[in-house]
Amino acid sequence: MSLAKPRVKIAAIALLALALLGILALVLRSSNSATDEPTIVGPNYTVVNTFPHDPDAFTQGLEFVEGNLVESTGLNGESSLRIVEPETGEVISQVNLDQELFGEGVTAIDDSLFQLTWKAERVLAYEIVQEAIVETSQDFRYIGEGWGLCWDGNRFIKSNGSDTLIFHSGADFSRIGQVTVTEDGEAVTRLNELECVGDTILANVFESTEIKVIDLATGEVSDTIDVQALVPAEVGDDAQNVANGIAIDPATGNLWVTGKRWASMFELDISAVESLN
Repeated sequence: MSLAKPRVKIAAIALLALALLGILALVLRSSNSATDEPTIVGPNYTVVNTFPHDPDAFTQGLEFVEGNLVESTGLNGESSLRIVEPETGEVISQVNLDQELFGEGVTAIDDSLFQLTWKAERVLAYEIVQEAIVETSQDFRYIGEGWGLCWDGNRFIKSNGSDTLIFHSGADFSRIGQVTVTEDGEAVTRLNELECVGDTILANVFESTEIKVIDLATGEVSDTIDVQALVPAEVGDDAQNVANGIAIDPATGNLWVTGKRWASMFELDISAVESLN
């Protein structure tokens, strides 16, 4: 009796088994590589997306405006206001400020944009027209420095690097009130970029990785979001290239954050921040 056919069958089965084992190994390797990427989780947030950001942008303010992501940048001779494509970092529209102006925080009322200047005591006004930023002749004035700015639906709220948030009229930017920010009875100073969220306000603390969650009625800090884990390695301890730029995406409720000259922008799920729920 010939043994050729059984031997051929055994060889074929062995080859098939080896092929299946190879496929299984590839699947497991692929599965492991997908989970090898660590998910950054802070004490009260999770990073859900990381996007490119212009590493030359000295970010001073972020704001979502009717689906557009608006960014204000600073430094004399480099300041600008721009619309950015969130997922690619591509600049869609940009207006450059005059050499003597240092851009600061930005906010919006509908499709009107308002940008602070650091020491010029001016609020610059713009409109978004077909995804392009257009300068307007409107020009508000105020006394002192301008750092962060947001609109809570009734008034402008401005920071100036102190522990005080100043309220300004939406009609003429006249000063109409203020609140002192405290945490456990201690003043919280160097309040910078702002984001209004209902009856609370988020504030970057300058030269810190902390974002304070503040009750607007009392000025008391209710929570802190610390983004130390997001600071790029290439930034290190650079005193200038600090965390700055915060914006809530109204479509998701997620918080977008970046920093001055950071190459990345982060989308955070902050549903664990109890005072914002």
